[in-house]
Amino acid sequence: TVHCPWVNKDFVFIFGQELTNHILKKNHTNYVKSDQYKHMEPLLGKGLLLSEGPLWRKQRSIMAKEFHHQRIQSFVPIIESVTETFFSKNTLGEP
Repeated sequence: TVHCPWVNKDFVFIFGQELTNHILKKNHTNYVKSDQYKHMEPLLGKGLLLSEGPLWRKQRSIMAKEFHHQRIQSFVPIIESVTETFFSKNTLGEP
């Protein structure tokens, strides 16, 4: 975990499969979204990012296959290609 205090807020970044699994799957009811998320609803709607409770569970179950390790791995070549193209065109020092 990385704690980043910032002005009037604290941010905590979680890394690692065990902690992520603990927070997002095993104990998700113990972690509620802040009120700041409500301000994004007009732009993002009530999708997986902003929903909670029964609506979140329903949406998460629909999306479960997309979060499967094999499905995510299928995107690695695309992500690598786009990243390499980006950095080959946007090196440091260029305007």
